[in-house]
Amino acid sequence: MRTNLLPAVVLALALPPLGAQTASGVISGSVTDSSGAAIPSARVVLTEQDTNQTREVMTNSAGVYEFRALPRGVYTLEAEMQGFKKEQVRGVQLTVAQTLQLDLKLQVGQVSDAVTVEAAATQIQAGEASLSQVIDEKRVRELPLNGRNFMQLAFLSSGIVTAGRASATQRQANYGPAFSAGGQRDNTTTVIVDGIEISGMELNNYPYAIPSLESVGEFRVLTSGASAEFGGNSGAFVNVVGRRGTNEFHGSLFEFLRNNKLDARNFFDVTGKSAPNKRNQFGFVFSGPVRIPKLYNGKDRTFFLFSWEWQRQRNGTTSTALVPSAAERAGDFTGTSTAVVDPLTKVPFPGNRLPASRINRVGQGLVNLYPAANNADPGRNFVNAPLRKFDFTVPSFRVDHRFNAKNNIFGRATINEPDDIGPGQALTQAFKYDAVQTERHVHYSIGDTHVFNGSVVNEANIGFVRMNRIRNSDDSFKRDWVTELGIQGIPTQPLTFGAPAVTISGHPQAGFSTNNAFFQWITQSAQIVDNLSIMRGRHTYKMGGTYQRKQLNSTQWGAPNGNYGFTGVYTSPVPVGTPTRQAAIADALLGIPATYSVQTTPYEQRLRYSNTAFYIQDDWRVNANLTLNAGLRWEYFGKPYDLFDRIATFNLATGEQLLPGQGGTPRNLINADRNNFGPRLGFAWRALGSESLVVRGAYGVFFNPAIGNDFRSRGFQDPFAFLVTRTYRPASPTSPLPEFTAEAPLVGANRQANLTRAGVDRNFRDAYVQQWNLSVQKLVTANTLWEVAYRGSKSTRLPTNLNYNEIFPNPPQPPAFQQIFPYPNLAAVGILESRAAGNYHALTTRLERRYSNGLTFLTNYTFSKTLTDVDSGTVGVAIGAGAFGPNTIRNLKDNKGPAVFDRPHQLNLSAVYEPPFFKKSNAVTRLLLAGWQIAPIWTAFTGAYLTPGNFNVQHTGARPDALRNPNLPRGQRTIDRWFDTEAIANAVPGRFGNAGKGIIQGSGNNSWDLNLSKNFILTERHRVQFRAELFNAFNHAQFDDPVMQPVVRDAAGRVLNPTAGKVTSASDFGFRQTERVIQFGLKYTF
Repeated sequence: MRTNLLPAVVLALALPPLGAQTASGVISGSVTDSSGAAIPSARVVLTEQDTNQTREVMTNSAGVYEFRALPRGVYTLEAEMQGFKKEQVRGVQLTVAQTLQLDLKLQVGQVSDAVTVEAAATQIQAGEASLSQVIDEKRVRELPLNGRNFMQLAFLSSGIVTAGRASATQRQANYGPAFSAGGQRDNTTTVIVDGIEISGMELNNYPYAIPSLESVGEFRVLTSGASAEFGGNSGAFVNVVGRRGTNEFHGSLFEFLRNNKLDARNFFDVTGKSAPNKRNQFGFVFSGPVRIPKLYNGKDRTFFLFSWEWQRQRNGTTSTALVPSAAERAGDFTGTSTAVVDPLTKVPFPGNRLPASRINRVGQGLVNLYPAANNADPGRNFVNAPLRKFDFTVPSFRVDHRFNAKNNIFGRATINEPDDIGPGQALTQAFKYDAVQTERHVHYSIGDTHVFNGSVVNEANIGFVRMNRIRNSDDSFKRDWVTELGIQGIPTQPLTFGAPAVTISGHPQAGFSTNNAFFQWITQSAQIVDNLSIMRGRHTYKMGGTYQRKQLNSTQWGAPNGNYGFTGVYTSPVPVGTPTRQAAIADALLGIPATYSVQTTPYEQRLRYSNTAFYIQDDWRVNANLTLNAGLRWEYFGKPYDLFDRIATFNLATGEQLLPGQGGTPRNLINADRNNFGPRLGFAWRALGSESLVVRGAYGVFFNPAIGNDFRSRGFQDPFAFLVTRTYRPASPTSPLPEFTAEAPLVGANRQANLTRAGVDRNFRDAYVQQWNLSVQKLVTANTLWEVAYRGSKSTRLPTNLNYNEIFPNPPQPPAFQQIFPYPNLAAVGILESRAAGNYHALTTRLERRYSNGLTFLTNYTFSKTLTDVDSGTVGVAIGAGAFGPNTIRNLKDNKGPAVFDRPHQLNLSAVYEPPFFKKSNAVTRLLLAGWQIAPIWTAFTGAYLTPGNFNVQHTGARPDALRNPNLPRGQRTIDRWFDTEAIANAVPGRFGNAGKGIIQGSGNNSWDLNLSKNFILTERHRVQFRAELFNAFNHAQFDDPVMQPVVRDAAGRVLNPTAGKVTSASDFGFRQTERVIQFGLKYTF
């Protein structure tokens, strides 16, 4: 026996290997005689059936063989030894990143006497302890996908729950739906395509260069207990492998189309017809051996696959909003009993009407940025479905070549170019202030697999991923709104023309949304990945590392045309307590904002950083029934520095901004964190030697890097751009006087007044997450697997970005309610720190049948709880989740509660079924009546736990008082009263409300998608498929979350905020359809 190569210092145990991040797999096992004695030096040959490529090894002294770095596919395994019959196993199916254990028993006889058997089902995972789900090619091709994005199918995995509505990830619906894996934030998922990570680096919550669906072979979603070779984050690892060419030419042509004439209307659409919806997706895929007539024949050696997909889409999604009425726009507030007072004298205007002479021209123009009411519902008096134009093109190419039995290479390229004109990420989707976004994503990679000998294999990958995104307004170079409205002192430029953003309390934001911004981002990542495997006896040692050189170039304007806020503090009677919605409109008409900000020059960052990781791991097959694994991973996440030092931090003790180099400040603002050692532990045990029952367990430590936006936003401050922020801080909070006007918002201000500052804790550390799981797998039938698992995690040092310019005492105290700020000359002071924590516990179960006899299905259920004190750092929080932040930064523990991505119950079901009828009838009958197929996806989950906020009350925190449980029984919830709005009340000025985090449950989801298709088999090699796909087939409205406010009344009992507790929209959530949409598809395959 050879000595153990694993250094003695590696004492921590780890998970069993899943194959390299290259998505390759492993087939290993033992060769024994009929008595179970090991047979050393037996010859074992593995042949891939589609390409006829072979590998050969000899069993070692323990009778163990192993083939590593294998592409997914169907294989034939042969073992032979003098004095024994040859054993041949055909149809061995290896999935992406799978470790397959296949033991062989040879019978005494002649080698020429072959014993051939078909491979049995290989669902049970006897060689690994991770919790993962393979989405195989059958599901990728046949399940209904609303948008034909393979990332949608990740939701079929246990432990994956949908993220918060309108989260930063979900708003990037072009790139993939948002999800949280194992209780982690929605920007902790890593997406790997053929060995190269394509996760976005500025937000890290959606992938770049997503390949077309037709070019994807299959993928594995690993949700808990990854081996030491997986790292870089703590959420799910989505490991994708592309389709490859084979020895035969194959291809397909396809088109999918939809038209709103076939669709149901949105629940809130009052027009009586469905919103505009026209989409065409079409393309082709072609693959085979590379052949150049008379020059080269690539059979068994060189293969290619080329696909190209296009989309043309024009659609609208119905939304509602509350807008000022015609009377309110004219300054007539007789509809409210609360007096509207003159802001200069504090005397009520006669009749609650503003004199026409007092209405400011700019203020009137800002109010008119809200469209006119078009609906009789007083809480939803505006309904609209703005048209969106969304086109893209996605070419993908892959070539594989075999030099010899010891060396294989591949190369791939994907280009994804989406163009989008529409509301984009606007805070209010109902208003037509379009963003124009163009993008170009590329992914290039080369991979090499070298077999040094039967026990030493190396895999190397080099990749390059780049994204170029440009966003501006549909008014850019067309309409100078600032000049047109008469706003003075704001220099404009054609590139950033757009309507000013305006928010009137009680109404959503109008104008070009501050959530859209104007920018150009160029991000790229150059990557090197290497994995070396060495087998010695019953041990397989694997070691390797990754290096990533990343850059993020950003040019961005936040609000180049101004951002106004009107709260009603000036026209409310003194002492100001709870300004009404009408008072906020009056403030706007008089042209006296409470807040204003403008940025007239861009922030320009040129960030650079590198990530490095190394790992070592031992996979020890103790005996035929038990596998143990030990591994250790070290990771260093470099923190971005700016080429021109255009980022800064903040000294909380002195109140001074610190530029790189000042006071010993590093260029990347923080001290390096080089202590990220992550041990891993795992076992897999065939219980009592059973071939159908496996008990598995795992433990590991994972690290979360800071995202690019965390450091990019450290440059979003003076002096790196011209920015002025003006905030309502009157000398008398109970009787405030106007300080600046809508017409001349910069009068009396200077660049040094009310500056926003951003900084980072000098000792900021990467978050770390401890994960563990224990599972039991039972093979119920030859093709059906049942799994029950407990999984948990504990997250520590999660990033936060909290405002340290918090008033003290907080809230301000009566009777003066004086606002005392630690840094009185500054606005917000956001400090990036490692302060948050969280934990997660879940019970999951799944029942899965591999495709056999025309049927495959997968169903799983997750029962979980996710608790945290802060939901996100600089991105990722659900906008609709209410006052999710802590009342005060001085007590984060008081904010501990359900995360916005907590979903206690989630059920998924998917299947593909081909009825066997008429398959043996005559040709005409088979053509017409056979070949039918139905494929459903059912998703049901409970709503998120949301946090209510106060309505426009002054001198308190964000949250109201909870008087009793505000949740209504399920049967009493309606869109007009989702929760008991009387069970919460505005907090009293001078103290915090007592409402906790996540005390109200929002709307859930119950959706069926169906694919009904007919396959016409023209010849053995030619077939045509017609598909009818119904998304949200039963037209079950998928409501957005309600307005999270208590109902507030004036002295006469009239409601001041009529939308409180109401659901105002049912929007498409990622790729989940809120109304039934029908899509037809036609595909020709050969």
